[in-house]
Amino acid sequence: MEAPPPPAARRVCSFCSLSFPSRNLLFKHLRDDAESCGKDLALEKAKISLKKNENGEGEKKEKPMFSQSAKKRQRPSKWGDESSAFTSAPDQEIWLGNLLPDFCQVKKLRNLLWTYGPRKNCGGENNTPVTRGEVKKLVRRGYKVRDEHTKKKSWRGFAIIAYSSAEMAQYAMKHYDGVKVKIKSPRGKESNCDTFFELKAKPANPPRKRNRGANGLQSKCNSQKSENEHHNIDWNKQAFAGTGPTASMHEPSLMQQLSPLSTAELQRRYLILGKGESVGNLNAGESGTLDREFLLERLCHLYTVSSGSRKEIPYNDGSLIPADLQRSLLTTLSNLRWPPKRHRRKVIADHYLVIWKCKHKETYPKLHALTEELMRWADSSWNYTHVAVTKNFIGSPHIDAMDSTFQHAVSLGDFTSGGELCVEGEKEDGSEVYIVQTKNKIVRVDGRYVHWVRSHAGGDRYSLIFFNTGKLESEGATKREKAVHSWNVKS
Repeated sequence: MEAPPPPAARRVCSFCSLSFPSRNLLFKHLRDDAESCGKDLALEKAKISLKKNENGEGEKKEKPMFSQSAKKRQRPSKWGDESSAFTSAPDQEIWLGNLLPDFCQVKKLRNLLWTYGPRKNCGGENNTPVTRGEVKKLVRRGYKVRDEHTKKKSWRGFAIIAYSSAEMAQYAMKHYDGVKVKIKSPRGKESNCDTFFELKAKPANPPRKRNRGANGLQSKCNSQKSENEHHNIDWNKQAFAGTGPTASMHEPSLMQQLSPLSTAELQRRYLILGKGESVGNLNAGESGTLDREFLLERLCHLYTVSSGSRKEIPYNDGSLIPADLQRSLLTTLSNLRWPPKRHRRKVIADHYLVIWKCKHKETYPKLHALTEELMRWADSSWNYTHVAVTKNFIGSPHIDAMDSTFQHAVSLGDFTSGGELCVEGEKEDGSEVYIVQTKNKIVRVDGRYVHWVRSHAGGDRYSLIFFNTGKLESEGATKREKAVHSWNVKS
């Protein structure tokens, strides 16, 4: 067996045969473009790349042979998108600390909140039961605490818990502060004595104001990118609500309306509107895959060229809800204690709540009773499994892919204009859009087609969407046929 070469022999430049005392010096020598070896190395890499292109292998992104520093991969923040779905105010949130690392997982923390949470009523005016809070933020390594026995410091986590009202948050904070949580022994090991740790709770700090210097400029800690994103989100939301700089825009752009469609559906429409033009003519990019954004742009252009815009068809069918039932529903919705987190995150709405028909009726008893009464009046034979309850829902084109049949839609409120439900028609080229009037009425539409809500003005707009997710025919599942159904309540 041959002995390995001495270390110096492994640090020899293959171009000039010079030896170096360390590999770092050898790499520095090869990276230097002023040296002849650096030029030869760059020439060799260019020849290899040219040869690959001639063989049809294409350009492949390769890691640099001698990278100056290995950049750490930054994992996307798990809570960045989740926290945007919360609608709670600072006084509706509490800080829960002194958490051991084993409990710094969302599932385990939720179980802890349920196990050690309050079981009595808050004792307020409405005497409302305290529900389990929503975990808005969870930090596993928040701060260090010195152990009294070992004199060593260990990490403790903390969480921000949101509640549906300030009253509930205050009651929960007083309850959790000082609660002793039992630590279970690992599986297979018996423990003679129980071990506990004590929770700490206090009000959550309100969001801090941005620091500004003497000249009124923002501090460097706030990046320009995040500032632009903040303003873009605000302006888009205000534009739909009719208060922003583009208040004349009453509905999402054509590209936003087409975005919920699958790439296969976009390609099919491109073939129809392009009169047989091949999808292969589109720019596929270096990776060889079809560019979805470019396909959307081309499809929007074809819609504009062919008809100027999609045809809008007014739809005024449906049945007016009885006046007494309208008033009861509107009063209940106006006084509703909304959850601190929207149940559907990727929508623009003040609040979004989904209730089950046959579950958790004790949380919203009045709302359950009124929705059941409404559907008994409208169509007692039709089966629904859920009701989506929203406040000031605007824009947000989407497809309800979980639906198994058509929906029944209702809108209530003191808004004076706008708020129509827009549903894309069933034509193959998607050239028609139904404009459905739903105020104080119940209508039948199919949520499996792209649909959205126009902006409104004059007051708040509440909506009730009755839908079914059962997949069997015996559970009410039907095929998708019409986007809007000609239907009225049978008297």
